[in-house]
Amino acid sequence: ELAETPALRGVVIRFEWSELEKTLGVYNFKSIDARLKELTARNKRLVILLETKSFDKTKLVPDYLLTAKFDGGVFPIGAYGSNVVKGYNLKLWNNGVKERLAALITALGARYDSSPNFEGIGLQETALGDPIKPLTNAQINMFYKNLISMDTHMRNQFPHTMVFQFTNYPRPLIKSVIDNLKVTGGMLSATDI
Repeated sequence: ELAETPALRGVVIRFEWSELEKTLGVYNFKSIDARLKELTARNKRLVILLETKSFDKTKLVPDYLLTAKFDGGVFPIGAYGSNVVKGYNLKLWNNGVKERLAALITALGARYDSSPNFEGIGLQETALGDPIKPLTNAQINMFYKNLISMDTHMRNQFPHTMVFQFTNYPRPLIKSVIDNLKVTGGMLSATDI
């Protein structure tokens, strides 16, 4: 498609957190390197979306996050009030989880921010999903506080690269996410269009 459609400037590729960090602090960016090399040879750009939320029964985080130290790392989400697990989202209210995500973003920034063909990096949608077990207001508020912190951290680690946040829901709570993007120079992106 890139060869047949010269107007395309590059591609967006989704990478699961667990694909990039198998064990605590041990990163494997071979797949990103390979895609970036292929695209650079074509003078095209790479944008990555860091996946931390699943819409199937896959837990997209490293196994070490699924331990008690990180409060299990993820929480199950259902589909429209169903108690059947549809996927998992990140327990971003847990500061240990936030610190590990920040460490991954730091490692990615150190490796790719200076690459002229690495065009952008972003985080998945702001929507929590439909938690099987109701979340407390404190958990919800800390989730969004830490999400804003991650957006700011990502901007700091990628000062020469486009950073973006998929935003969609809940509208009252994402206003602060959007306001932060305006201040930091991050990009607003939509998931459901």
